[in-house]
Amino acid sequence: MLTVGHQIIILFILIGVGIISKKAGFLNETVVKGMNNIVLYFVTPCLMMVSFQRDKDPALTKGLIVATIAAFASHFLAILLAHLVIHDKDRATELILRFGVIFGNCGFMTLPIQQAILGPDGVFYGAMFIAVFNVILWTYGLKTMSAGEEKITLRKLILNPGIIGMLLGLILFLTQFRFPEVVEAPIEYIAGLNVPVPMFIIGYYLGSMKWKDLTKNPKQYLSIALRLIAVPLLTMAVMIPFHVDPTVFVAITIGSCSPVAAKAVMFATKYDKNPELGSEMVSVSTLLSLITMPVMISLGEVLAKV
Repeated sequence: MLTVGHQIIILFILIGVGIISKKAGFLNETVVKGMNNIVLYFVTPCLMMVSFQRDKDPALTKGLIVATIAAFASHFLAILLAHLVIHDKDRATELILRFGVIFGNCGFMTLPIQQAILGPDGVFYGAMFIAVFNVILWTYGLKTMSAGEEKITLRKLILNPGIIGMLLGLILFLTQFRFPEVVEAPIEYIAGLNVPVPMFIIGYYLGSMKWKDLTKNPKQYLSIALRLIAVPLLTMAVMIPFHVDPTVFVAITIGSCSPVAAKAVMFATKYDKNPELGSEMVSVSTLLSLITMPVMISLGEVLAKV
């Protein structure tokens, strides 16, 4: 708990810089969108490539396979939970509430924590969780939120930064190719932005949140509770009987306990599925996750040794 708490406090401080920057006017929507795109299209893929630049090891390969299975299991459990528990007379509200249960912010919020707590191995396995997230997002998530209007295509599935970064990293790992120093150094410098920049962005949005959002729509709290507490608990419960490697166990736990994905707002806006509620859920769940994530991650570290 102390180790996790130490790392979370560091991230809190970085988030605080983002909040102060918002209040001081240093950051605005245009700047933050630009920062968001830099993280999405450059920092995350570079981080994945750096994390996969390692000697091939049977234990790592096995861990990667286990992490993939566990990530799929976590998302399938979330889908099942959302359909069993979340019901609403308004179809748009029901869809966005379910979306919030299923899809977490497993890039921005979890990769920095996995890196801080578990090091390169955490990012190595965390990258696979993001890949699975993207597969389910651009298949089940797209089909559901569009009410069947959007067609699932291989192009949409593959051409997103999360999948591209993972595929490039996997190729590097399997072929054991190493970049020359003149190429490797810039990639590592860009990857190093993974912790501070996402935290500044989260701080900006928390600084933009109004306290009335906490009570504006009480329906969101059931969805958020399932996202932040029930999903990670179920994910851990499924992994325990299989005696999953502790690093894989904790990395998957971190991925499963993240707050509602920012994609909730994007999808809700695009398909007119209550974007205001989606925005509130992202903000409120991110705020509450500052309390729940240390608890879930600490519990995961304990259960990983069972």
